[in-house]
Amino acid sequence: MILRTFSISLCFLSLNLLVIDSSQAETSEMPVGVYYFPGWSGDLKKWRENYGWNSIKEYPERKPKLGWYDESDPSVINKQADWIAGAGIDYVVFDWYWNERQKSFNTHAVDAFLLRSKKTPGFAFAWANHNDNIRRPDQFEHMVDTILSRYAKDSRYWGIDGKPVIFVVNGQRFIETEDACCKRGSLIGSATKVAKQRGFSGIYFVAGMPATKYWVAQGLAAGFDGFSAYNIRRPIVGKGNESVLPPISYAELTSGYARVWDWMLSQPINYLVPVSAGWDKRPWGGSKRAAEDFSRPVSPQQFERHFDEALTLARSNARAKGVVICCWNEFGEGTYIEPTENDGFEYLDAIKRSVERN
Repeated sequence: MILRTFSISLCFLSLNLLVIDSSQAETSEMPVGVYYFPGWSGDLKKWRENYGWNSIKEYPERKPKLGWYDESDPSVINKQADWIAGAGIDYVVFDWYWNERQKSFNTHAVDAFLLRSKKTPGFAFAWANHNDNIRRPDQFEHMVDTILSRYAKDSRYWGIDGKPVIFVVNGQRFIETEDACCKRGSLIGSATKVAKQRGFSGIYFVAGMPATKYWVAQGLAAGFDGFSAYNIRRPIVGKGNESVLPPISYAELTSGYARVWDWMLSQPINYLVPVSAGWDKRPWGGSKRAAEDFSRPVSPQQFERHFDEALTLARSNARAKGVVICCWNEFGEGTYIEPTENDGFEYLDAIKRSVERN
């Protein structure tokens, strides 16, 4: 998830009250979500030339069942959504991008998804805050209001505790942004006011945050309702003063995840248990340590054990608000469950078996 853009100007969106369909999501006893990377077509032609399908074609085992697709094609997203729902996954979390002109981009996949007539799966957004494109509360309000006004009024938009969910991929960067502009809690506080003006009871913000006392405390002070992760590269827990290298096998990776789960669920917080389909960033230049890029599951069954452990743990813990998988189609980072020519539907079958068991 490495999209970036450059340019400046500012625009604002006027607020208009609207009636919200309160039937949003929350249909499953222990819901399962999956992140979706909309990077295989869309607005950034130069980016796609360097990092798109051309870089994946050198790894033919990653070729999707749907071929080298364009996810702005409604027939593509419709087929993917059918597969996702059929596997027992409740909602899709589309990566959300925001540029320095204070506008969204690469929304082609979710826009195609909205043309779908079926009510499942649901959907939400994960703000990929990899840059400093938001520096002030009014800019954050504007971004959040764009999500609320364009998307969250849809009855399929996923909610927790009656509020639409917005994930923030990098919770640390969010805290650093707030430190640079305003008092702790200002950003989420101002966005909550916008949500209430729109007719919502609030927003359920989920931070991707390290499993340490310091960062969890900062997240709570900022107003986050829950915590999770997109990818856990260094499974540090507690005081955060230990030296931990990223894993070099899927067994190491899943062991690190389990360590983070246990610590996070021991804290007085709400938690969406993160699950990983592995890591292998070679198509996008590789990791700093080459050995890290061999952390894909050796088999779909190994992934199934990892997912099963997460789902079982979540069902047994009152603070768990669900399970979220990274990812549907992060082919450049080697974390994907989407059916491929090589693996077929084995990863989706594994998820379906686990959901049915639990």
